[in-house]
Amino acid sequence: MKSVDVLTMNVKIEEVADRISHMETFLSPNVHYIFVESRQSEDSAVRTASCLTEQYTFDWDKIMTSLNLSDNVHILSQPVHWFPEVAKRMWPIFHEAHSVLANVDSETMKYFWGFCRWTGKEKDLKELYEDFRSYNDTSTVEAILFVTSVLERSLGNVYLLRGKTVPFLLRDLLATSELKSILGTIPTIFLQLLVGTPLSFNARNLVWHGFLHPAEIAPSLATALFVAVASIGQLLSAELASIPHRPQASDLSELAKHMEPPPGDLVPHAVLSVLTESPLIPSRHIAFWTSALQHYHRGSWGRCCLVALPQLEHLARVAYCVAHNCPSRLLTAESTTRYLTLDDLLDTSDTSMLFLLGEGLLQLLRDLLSLPTGPRLRDRLSHGEVDLADIPSCLAGHLLGAATAIALRFRASSTQPYSNYTSRFHNIAILKTAILQTAKSITMWKQCPRPPETPWPSWNDVVNVNKDVCSLYQHLTKYLTATLTHEKHVDDADNWSRLEDLPNILKVFLSSVHIPIMPIPKSNMEAITLLRQTIDSIEAINSNVTSSLEMKIQLLVTHKLRSRQRITYGRFLNVVPRLEAVLKCVIIIVSVHLFEMSMVHTITERDQATYIRFLRTVLQFVALTASSSTHEKNRWEEIDTLSRQFCQQMLQNKHLVPMKHTVGTCK
Repeated sequence: MKSVDVLTMNVKIEEVADRISHMETFLSPNVHYIFVESRQSEDSAVRTASCLTEQYTFDWDKIMTSLNLSDNVHILSQPVHWFPEVAKRMWPIFHEAHSVLANVDSETMKYFWGFCRWTGKEKDLKELYEDFRSYNDTSTVEAILFVTSVLERSLGNVYLLRGKTVPFLLRDLLATSELKSILGTIPTIFLQLLVGTPLSFNARNLVWHGFLHPAEIAPSLATALFVAVASIGQLLSAELASIPHRPQASDLSELAKHMEPPPGDLVPHAVLSVLTESPLIPSRHIAFWTSALQHYHRGSWGRCCLVALPQLEHLARVAYCVAHNCPSRLLTAESTTRYLTLDDLLDTSDTSMLFLLGEGLLQLLRDLLSLPTGPRLRDRLSHGEVDLADIPSCLAGHLLGAATAIALRFRASSTQPYSNYTSRFHNIAILKTAILQTAKSITMWKQCPRPPETPWPSWNDVVNVNKDVCSLYQHLTKYLTATLTHEKHVDDADNWSRLEDLPNILKVFLSSVHIPIMPIPKSNMEAITLLRQTIDSIEAINSNVTSSLEMKIQLLVTHKLRSRQRITYGRFLNVVPRLEAVLKCVIIIVSVHLFEMSMVHTITERDQATYIRFLRTVLQFVALTASSSTHEKNRWEEIDTLSRQFCQQMLQNKHLVPMKHTVGTCK
């Protein structure tokens, strides 16, 4: 930052920090009334007839009477003033549930947890309930975070008994006729009031977006959610059909492997010190970060993420209000006003947030939270798509690291974590990784076993049969080496033209590929898709060739190849080295065009229609080769002919490489 920018930013920080320090709540007036003001204490609550059954579940008939509901009421058509009054009548029901369950022994509760079996999460619910009963600063919030995610996922499973596509949002799911026909009108309305409309409690959204501080959340609300889950299970026990359970996401550990380990200095007292001293974090919210750090260092990484995610969003929201000098947007919005969402906070077209957080930190946040091919931690956890036990330490560590990095951006510090971070889950980053893996796979063909009398041929042997592949390779490597020399990655370009060195060449070359923080131009999206499909097809060819090499040599040594099969095997062995050279040319073509697009060269500058046709030609060749190289087809001579034709076609195409480079010749 320039010094004048730092001065301006410091003034903004002081203004917002002062505003935060005087804010008693981040809830708007109507939301605060429903959540806090209308809540009577358990002792002073208006007593009503018991709304619990002998099994400690909700008695829906008595709830209908207590809330003065009719069986045909449609709550979304009710006037705005109706909801605070109903919410006020719901609190005694919550308090009763909390008071009764607090005195039930664990043996009796076994039946209660049996009603929760429909979720498939009864063990986790029981564990969270036991921790919730400790009533520490954050246990109520943790319970609501977890139960609402389980409830949403499980109700989606129930919906599939009669519906086809589960609505993405919980409020839309609760408004479906399919769910109402299964659960009944009053249970559905009760859930809508509790978690399904911004006009009422909206408990799910308020906790998951980090608006509430511990004192604003009554433990009885969490107890009511546990009872609601068991009560739905009791209703569903009459269903004859078994409830389908959609599989949980299981790729988080694999995704985490694409990331470096989190910062090594995530020591509890050090991180907590940074967060506590940050003007962006209200003192009432520090308890959440303390809890998240405790979970992290106990190895409960899912619980760590559960607590940290809403607070990270709140921290980002405060940063946004600093960047845009709009402290009023820290409040929850009324039902008629749109509040700041995570998508708003991570919008790459917002230059103010980009300036404030820095490109590296914003790329990390997008990697963790929003990119479709990344972990999408907030979405998956809040919608119940992932088991807490499946969240690896790496992702939890990066959440804490991201919070620390945001806090450090607002204080004089020589340490700025993630300032050099580049995305691992952007489309371009994923394609880079796939290119390098595929190039390495192709290079390993020569290490597969072959008959002693048919060794892997030399480069000259390959060229003697297909001279065009030499011309094509030299043409492409001339572009690579010129770029490498220009980028000062190599001193002597002539040493970077050997076919066997391609993985190392591409590793250096692709390091120059910039991962843009801004959205990819629409004109380039189709091109990137075609490049990715091309690499996927080469990987399919690799799988076909590798398995054929391993299988055929085994059949040969065990004398199981018939005469004609041995002839086909010989042709196959002769074609594979030439195919390797051609496919490596294709990999270079993909790399070159990825590099060009990362340099913000839009396709429209080069006649989009003909350029896309060029990429489709490349894809068509590898896709046809993948199809012809399967065990069933085994068309190696056709593949060889196709390869020679492809090389000739590429040498004549003006889109092969940028026009500033000239064609090399093979001597």
